[in-house]
Amino acid sequence: MSTLNGLLQMKEYDRVLAMVQGESQAQQQLIDSLREAFADSPGGGAAFW
Repeated sequence: MSTLNGLLQMKEYDRVLAMVQGESQAQQQLIDSLREAFADSPGGGAAFW
């Protein structure tokens, strides 16, 4: 958060956007891989609700 705050104060909006998008992509990839790992197990999908 402090990195984002510093970049915003320096008006480095493109870098902030790239950083946030990168984090979002990484988290989505983790979620996707976990869903694939539990897709065939009974009740595995319930872990994500």
